[in-house]
Amino acid sequence: MESDLDAWWLYDDGGLNILLPYIIARRGFKDKMPLRIFTLTRDCHDVENSEKRIKSLLQKFRIEYSSLTIIKDINKPPLQASVQYFNQLIKKFRSNIASDTLISDAELERLKVKTDRHLRLRELLVEHSYMASFIVLTLPYPRLGSTSAALYMSWLEALSAELPPVLFVRGGDEPVLSV
Repeated sequence: MESDLDAWWLYDDGGLNILLPYIIARRGFKDKMPLRIFTLTRDCHDVENSEKRIKSLLQKFRIEYSSLTIIKDINKPPLQASVQYFNQLIKKFRSNIASDTLISDAELERLKVKTDRHLRLRELLVEHSYMASFIVLTLPYPRLGSTSAALYMSWLEALSAELPPVLFVRGGDEPVLSV
């Protein structure tokens, strides 16, 4: 039985989040695992050109993969069921006052767009990677002082709950791939 390793390459932050899954897929198991790469496009109208650029980059660094999927509908609003799931998830971490550790109504409102994006990403993860053996996902960058610990950890929980094992990876903006 062939099992996929899914790499969700959400941001280019040096290449670690694509190199690491490639190494795991090639060396981490008895047989090579098919590496499926998912990435986002900024230009929904030029998906074909985005795909060509990414394929060229992967070829340049000799990254072998079984499929490349360009996700273009990341900015769609999440389903109501996803919003309800998240509201239930954060219920015990809510507070009426601003806090570094708890989630206030003001913080939720201020970060609604980000929360919606994470919930939409969760829907895409479930849609595309539910049957994968392992998922490598770009770690969302926490903004110190602007996001409470509870909200940030709730985003991570929403992105990884009820899925195959998920490894969050964040590069240091230093290139790890070379020609």
